[in-house]
Amino acid sequence: MHKNISLPKHYTQKVKMFLMHHINNKSGCDLLNKLLILDLGKRYDADTALNHDFCFWKDPMPSNLTNAISQIKNHCHENSMLQQQIF
Repeated sequence: MHKNISLPKHYTQKVKMFLMHHINNKSGCDLLNKLLILDLGKRYDADTALNHDFCFWKDPMPSNLTNAISQIKNHCHENSMLQQQIF
């Protein structure tokens, strides 16, 4: 079905212009723009997207969950099960 769709000759993608006002990260905005391109030949595939400058390959900052969980005052079943798994 998508092969039957044709865009106007002077079509410009407006996704990036719209996203610039809502996303504070230029690299993230650029990646979303390239993932939403209608032309399948120009659209990013998963491998290309993962190698984009958006920083998929940086390690996340480590976080100690012990302090965060100890601050939870609600002792629901899920919380007690989570504490048993961590401690």
